[in-house]
Amino acid sequence: MVPVPSHSDLDAPVAHRIRPRLVAAARTGRAWIRSGRVCAVLAALLLIAFLAQNRGLRPPGHRARVDWLAADPHHPEHLWTLVTAWMSSPRTPLVGLLLLLTLGIAMERRLGSRRFLVTAFPSHICGVGLALVCHPIIAPMWPTWGQQLLSRSVAGVSLLLLGPFMVVAGTMNAMWRRRIHWLTLLTAILIVGVTGKPTTIAWLGAVSAGIVLAGPLARPLAPNTRRIPATPHSERNMVALIVCAWAGVLILTVLSREPFGPLSDARTGILPTSFGVHHNLGGTLLILMPLFLQLTLADGLRRGRRAAAVGTIALQGFLALCSVLSAAAIGLETEQVSHPISPSWLASKHLILPLTLNIAVILLVVWNHDHLRLHTRPGVIRTAVGFWVVSVIALGALSVVLGGAATQQFTPTASLPDLAIDYVINLLPASAVGFLVPVLTPVGPLARVAAVWCPAAAWASAIVCTWAALYKPAVTTSGSREDLKTLVRTHGAGTLGWMLTWPGNEAWTSPDGESGFAFRAGSGVALTLSDPAADPGRIPQTVEAFARYAHQVGMVPALYSVHESTMLAARKLGWTVLQVAQEAVIDLPDLAFRGKAFQDVRTALNHAGREGITAVWTSWEEAPDGQRDQIRAISQSWARDKALPEMGFTLGGLTEIDDDETRLLLAVDAEGTVQAVTSWMPVYRDGRVVGLTLDVMRRREGGWRPAIEFLIARAAQDAQARGLEMLSLSGAPLARSGPSGDLNGDGTDDVGAARFDPMLDLLAQMLEPAYGFASLHSFKRKFCPRTVPMFLAVPDVVHLPAVGVAIARAYVPKLTAAQAARFAQVVAARG
Repeated sequence: MVPVPSHSDLDAPVAHRIRPRLVAAARTGRAWIRSGRVCAVLAALLLIAFLAQNRGLRPPGHRARVDWLAADPHHPEHLWTLVTAWMSSPRTPLVGLLLLLTLGIAMERRLGSRRFLVTAFPSHICGVGLALVCHPIIAPMWPTWGQQLLSRSVAGVSLLLLGPFMVVAGTMNAMWRRRIHWLTLLTAILIVGVTGKPTTIAWLGAVSAGIVLAGPLARPLAPNTRRIPATPHSERNMVALIVCAWAGVLILTVLSREPFGPLSDARTGILPTSFGVHHNLGGTLLILMPLFLQLTLADGLRRGRRAAAVGTIALQGFLALCSVLSAAAIGLETEQVSHPISPSWLASKHLILPLTLNIAVILLVVWNHDHLRLHTRPGVIRTAVGFWVVSVIALGALSVVLGGAATQQFTPTASLPDLAIDYVINLLPASAVGFLVPVLTPVGPLARVAAVWCPAAAWASAIVCTWAALYKPAVTTSGSREDLKTLVRTHGAGTLGWMLTWPGNEAWTSPDGESGFAFRAGSGVALTLSDPAADPGRIPQTVEAFARYAHQVGMVPALYSVHESTMLAARKLGWTVLQVAQEAVIDLPDLAFRGKAFQDVRTALNHAGREGITAVWTSWEEAPDGQRDQIRAISQSWARDKALPEMGFTLGGLTEIDDDETRLLLAVDAEGTVQAVTSWMPVYRDGRVVGLTLDVMRRREGGWRPAIEFLIARAAQDAQARGLEMLSLSGAPLARSGPSGDLNGDGTDDVGAARFDPMLDLLAQMLEPAYGFASLHSFKRKFCPRTVPMFLAVPDVVHLPAVGVAIARAYVPKLTAAQAARFAQVVAARG
């Protein structure tokens, strides 16, 4: 008989596979916990305290279930709670344990056990002490809030970790340190203002203490970076942040159930207190829509847009007017007949706070109007407004139609005029409900869609149109292409310098007219192309001046495909640098196609004579019509084979070769058939041409195979005979010689740039089936060139996602859905 395998025999292979993984995971976990011994001990103490508090191990004389570890404003004399409040976890310690064993250990590893302890407990004591001291100060001035403080205790592991978090932020570079400190402090202030809980006051105290301790404790671990002076860009960021804080306060007050915070009355600016808060999703979204619109306008303020400033002033003024009219209507309804026009409602604290915030935002924008002067391009605002008006009318018609189909789902029964009137009323901010009350109340699903969701969709349309208008590039041109072309001829701009003169680029020239950049404006980024047209000694000043200009016009400067000299100038400014391409350069003075390495090149040259192929120098204007037609046909056939449309930006096409100084080198057979075409741009230095740069390189489908090798070899020989110094075969995008993080040459990471290397490698793998960048780089090795790295430099690593979008849009600005689907199909088939 054949033995039947038991269940244990079947499960054995699975157990053998799982057991090593469990053992490895256990070892990793043990090593992680051992690296943070202090946090591990604190986690054990937290668990012991929880068990003691919930298993009857309580001090004598205490009532059952009394949290004797938490800080209670009722009993400020319990001084031990200044140290033990973090151990209080009346429900479950799970969240606290996870925080200590993950975030806590990570911070301890960064700071060291001693610094972690010196930071954690003093900031904890300061935070709890502030919460206990605030009650006797606040209660006489604000009885309602004082009563709220007595109803809650101060507890939570977060009190112990906020201080170390601020010190860890202090170990970062100056820009990130300032961002994290300010953002955390502002968030803590807003939470205190909205909720008013004693624990949130303790958070604010712990954060403040951590920021103070970050100075002496984080300095030994912080990088040496120079202080960056305030710029128009930073000023706009601060304005946008404050406006976002205003919107955040109102959003929190509408969503929060805590009515006792000092800023809780701010909700009157968006919803009259007497009408409460809508508890359904649609009603809440409709209430919040003006705040979402203000957040969109805040992004425009960050970009320096004048339209955003005008929109913010108009929106804040309109909200303030609605609040005043609502308060007046409510106040007049409740006034005694003997005092029909008493203005007592105007003195109400419920109205003073929102009006103060509205006026403060308006004054802030007016005060900073010098930094908010960028004009949106002609027609953009008009198109956005037109699209919004059409959408409002269409949604209004839809609301009336849906409401008319469900008239019984309203109280009272709806009529078409009432539906139209209610749609207009619901389009107003919710604060207007005090003086314009909707006639109908929706009680059914279709009625809610008509009365709530259609107006909400109209607001959403306004938000989308506003964002689209402000996202479009502003009027930024500060130079002409002719001026930039003159600078390129005079000073040169590296091997890709002639690309600066291509159509589609915007020109920037320095105030003294001695240097300039070409750039593409899109996605909020000023994306330059190659090195600046400048004397080599002026490159650092040019980079700094262009960065200043980009910040002034509300864009992020990004230096793309630049060489070492420009990259070093950006590094001195503290910018993040990544290598994004590798250029192949042939030095001409000692060039000789000898040896085994040049076997393919010599074969192409020799076979050309036997095949009757000749190299013909010409230009697009000089070429006969027949040759130009053949070049067009070759280019169209080449583009049809690509999964994506023909790329631009640093990759030229038929438009770019139609240039007076761009030379074409054609491989023409005895019958006059063009077998391949290459285009060569001049490389200027000190007013003369010192080299050529390859741009277009295309071969006839089914034509003579080594035609491109032949043309490049002949171009090198002819350029050498003319006395030129070099021949550039251009850069291979996404080809890199090493990790971006070691650009210093000392093994140090370039402000986190190395972490983007895997993303660049993945992008290269995705694009390889469609464009063959790696194959192109390998092809150029036939000519034994020296490789020159090309870089991307941005002011901060946080800008890289936006810069990546700008680069993609520059290369493929008109990608259709069909082309994207074809590209995805090619990647899936060849990946």
